[in-house]
Amino acid sequence: MPSSSALRRAGLPAYLKAAFLYHWNLGLFAVGVVASLLTVPDAMLPLVGALEVLYLGGIVGIPKFREAIDARLHADTRTSDEPQSAAPSLDRLVSELDPSARSRFATLKQRCINMQNIARELRSSDAVGDVAGSMRADGLNQLLWGFLRLLHHKSALERLLQSMDGASIARKVQDVGDGLAKAKQAGDERIARSFEERLATANARAEHFERSRKDLLFVTAELDRVEDKIQALSEMAVNQSDPNALSAQIDATAESMQATESRLSEFQLGAGELPDLGSAPPILSSPTDDGRRLRT
Repeated sequence: MPSSSALRRAGLPAYLKAAFLYHWNLGLFAVGVVASLLTVPDAMLPLVGALEVLYLGGIVGIPKFREAIDARLHADTRTSDEPQSAAPSLDRLVSELDPSARSRFATLKQRCINMQNIARELRSSDAVGDVAGSMRADGLNQLLWGFLRLLHHKSALERLLQSMDGASIARKVQDVGDGLAKAKQAGDERIARSFEERLATANARAEHFERSRKDLLFVTAELDRVEDKIQALSEMAVNQSDPNALSAQIDATAESMQATESRLSEFQLGAGELPDLGSAPPILSSPTDDGRRLRT
């Protein structure tokens, strides 16, 4: 996952604006102002203002809140500056998977949605709870996005290995090695040099095949590990009272997936084809999304 410094900072005014315009805050603030005007304005209005300042300072002081606003600005900038064809859509990426991988991703996504729904039922509808829920949703989005990317890495490796015949490559190494031995025994240096170059090429193919086979085993194991981790974190998000602790675990998992992709150097999907891991599309909805849908 890219660090927050990799994204353009939205700045304090943008953080304060986002926190103030949050629908729960606007509603409570309006109620407080009206109630103050109808009762004791001189005493109540300063109290409402102080509570609002306390809320804004507390929310803006949460690192994950600032990172979410930075990421939103980054995503809006990419959308406006880059052509729509610069990166494939989420639906297209899912559709390009084979049926088994597509079903696996859909099952994991649905598991997260189920846990998210349970968490919403248990969590009170307040500003702080919704911000924490949004951070959880953003984190799980990143992990599901990373999981989808690993599925594509696995698919690419499987297609490569299917196009290569390991047994044929091994026989080629053996045959060329035997030819080189005979050429050296006959004392023909020209033929021997030719066989040496052929043997170097055959050995390179064999090494590439073996490395790709091990990469496939590695990414298969990583997919199992990440899948287990996402399921566990989605369950922990239901009753996790400390959003920062959960976010730390999500960040650690995302960083480990980034390291996995770095190790798969032969199959880096490239920034021109896929956005980076920190620019996950909205796979899961957030509490604020639900609030906007209810109001429309």
